[in-house]
Amino acid sequence: MPNKKIAINKKSAADRKSAIRKKQTAKLGKNREKPAADASVSPEEQIKAEREKYIAMWAGVMFFMAIIVFVWLISFKNNFQAINQPAQNGGGELGDIIKNFSQAVEEVEDDLGGLRETINSEELSPDEKISQEEEIASLRQRLEEMEKRVELEKMLSKINNSLSEEDIIEQK
Repeated sequence: MPNKKIAINKKSAADRKSAIRKKQTAKLGKNREKPAADASVSPEEQIKAEREKYIAMWAGVMFFMAIIVFVWLISFKNNFQAINQPAQNGGGELGDIIKNFSQAVEEVEDDLGGLRETINSEELSPDEKISQEEEIASLRQRLEEMEKRVELEKMLSKINNSLSEEDIIEQK
């Protein structure tokens, strides 16, 4: 076989880039061509331009954020001033609620003080102690009488049961 050299198609980088641009412009259509990068601009200058664009973008974002925060702080300050004015000028609803609550607490404290005085002043006199002892004694007597009645009822029920059993046995 003869030695044939295979021809390799070597294209330069510039030729490849131009071919890619032509394909892209063909895809975009005639009316919407992409602006081609200037070939006379060096890569360092392109990097510098991109960095400047990036810095300009962030500067704009920070500027508008500063404006937004400034407006928010002013409106926040105005809201606090609007809330504090009724409180300083008589309290408004909040002042009325606080007054009502403090009055209710004072009434409860007065009632508790009255109860304490009543409890402390209620010491039994000797006559009352005797009457209570008499009442306890009478209640004990009633309890004993009731216990006796219960025992009698139990005996009667036993007698009735035994009589009914005798009647059943006699009938058989």
